[in-house]
Amino acid sequence: MPFQSKNIAMWAGLSIALYVFENLLPNPLIWIRIGLGNIPVIITLYLYGYMYALSVLMLKIFVGGLFSGKLLTIFTVFALSAGLISLLFMWAIKWIKWFSIIFVSMGGAMVHNIVQIFVAFFLVARFKETLYLLPIAIIVGGISGFFTGFISRGIINNLRKEDYV
Repeated sequence: MPFQSKNIAMWAGLSIALYVFENLLPNPLIWIRIGLGNIPVIITLYLYGYMYALSVLMLKIFVGGLFSGKLLTIFTVFALSAGLISLLFMWAIKWIKWFSIIFVSMGGAMVHNIVQIFVAFFLVARFKETLYLLPIAIIVGGISGFFTGFISRGIINNLRKEDYV
């Protein structure tokens, strides 16, 4: 499949815009988000593959971090570690044929939240109580992953292949 940089740029731009938009919304807790910026990452993973999804993810983290004022903060460490591991996880399980895009997205979101809790434990707060957040993080990840996977599936199903692949 030939590389189509305009499409990757479009998905990266959308990912950055959604990420920045979501960072402007008030949050009940600092780490609970839907993950709207991950929708283009998931779409790119399914349409173009891992390396292009990785490009979109990295642009979202660094350019989105720059625009939201979080670049080169602890949030960058959280985003990089959790984003890279969850993308690798989604790429690995998407090859299992009976896993739908929604299930892959849910798994990626749960892994993302688990990694963030462990990063918080090891780098920020070495209190065992930090690990008590794991069940909440898994539930929130499952819910937000369902939402982002559902939207991603709808978009992919409505794209005409010859226009975007």
